[in-house]
Amino acid sequence: MRQRYVVFLAVIALLLLATVVGAQNPTFIRGDVNADNVVDGVDVTELQGYLFGGTIACEFAADVNDDGIANTFDLSYLTDYVNSGGSEPPAPFPNCGEDPTSPQAGTSCCEPAQPVVPENLPSMTGYGAGVLVLLMIVAAVVIWRKKQSSVHA
Repeated sequence: MRQRYVVFLAVIALLLLATVVGAQNPTFIRGDVNADNVVDGVDVTELQGYLFGGTIACEFAADVNDDGIANTFDLSYLTDYVNSGGSEPPAPFPNCGEDPTSPQAGTSCCEPAQPVVPENLPSMTGYGAGVLVLLMIVAAVVIWRKKQSSVHA
């Protein structure tokens, strides 16, 4: 019975580890093609150049209308938003974040705002949480082995 309990804890710990340390989708601000954290006329100019063969700092941000491709419709959408007060681009906008409609692989173009953590509280995100999970697994296995050796002794 204890063996099943230890295996159950190990599986839960591994699932938590995979969630914490797993790959994340790139972050960006839709429409911010020059990746300066502001959507403005400079982005309109940069997107126009990109559509005619140029390069931009953040290709994810070029799909302004979120239809899956960067084209002249995106340029029209961005121009309307910046110059005429048209509709805001879909999320992630106006803040940096992941694309909620089409996860993709790539390099992030911005860093999302981090929550404020009081200085006296340790942060348990990323690799720190992964290390904690691994320590929990090791502790569970050590306890289980000690119990097994005392039962068979």
